[in-house]
Amino acid sequence: MPNCLACLSRYIRIHEIPIQYGGLKRENDFEFSVSDCKASEILLKPGSTETIGIPAVDVESTFIWDVTIVGGGVNYKEDFVPEDETSYTIIIQKDKKVSSPIRNAFKKTEAGKVVLTIKNSSSKKKRAFCRHKIKKSAI
Repeated sequence: MPNCLACLSRYIRIHEIPIQYGGLKRENDFEFSVSDCKASEILLKPGSTETIGIPAVDVESTFIWDVTIVGGGVNYKEDFVPEDETSYTIIIQKDKKVSSPIRNAFKKTEAGKVVLTIKNSSSKKKRAFCRHKIKKSAI
């Protein structure tokens, strides 16, 4: 699958490649619409660590994100870092090796940001694609 995704992503936008081929498109996806399908590309150099911060100041909102790695086999973790310095950082996902696309969500109750950390410990460069959305809760 990693070679398939590398080839497909050269010709097709990542949000149009089905999840079974390593892309971000899911059947009956109610979270991401066509208007918010824009995915950011992150180049992962060999032995490097990249962080993606998703900030939001709205309290009582839900973060939703998708991440896929071309080539797979990287370490990945998720944290919530509150703006208030007296609050604790919340570990959403412990550091683990991933090779398939990831979708996760986190409902926050205070201002802060979700930090996604991707560590490429291999000797080859890789590409990651990430998209996110913040849903405001109805009061």
